[in-house]
Amino acid sequence: MENKKRTRKGPNYTVDFLARMTRVMDRFGDDKIGVKLGRLCIEHGYKVTEVAEVLGVTKAMVYLWFYGTFEPSKEKAVAVKKLIKRIEQMSNRGSTTPCQQESSS
Repeated sequence: MENKKRTRKGPNYTVDFLARMTRVMDRFGDDKIGVKLGRLCIEHGYKVTEVAEVLGVTKAMVYLWFYGTFEPSKEKAVAVKKLIKRIEQMSNRGSTTPCQQESSS
């Protein structure tokens, strides 16, 4: 993928999704890495599709992680932690493309 800087408008999350994620985040906080990833994606406007592509899983699996229903396998947990770290680093620098950069590393 090209490494272009782009303006991020964010996905159009539904009110139901945001309400559910708020309840999940209140329940689990950042104790579960999938929930933490979900919070960061909402805060920084990353689409579930982007995350699924980068991590090599389905959108359905990403949602299950976001909701705290399942935890990633050990192999995927390593990739999720790297993506979380990259999102946090990029947001501190004001960049908007951690998903694209993660896929090339």
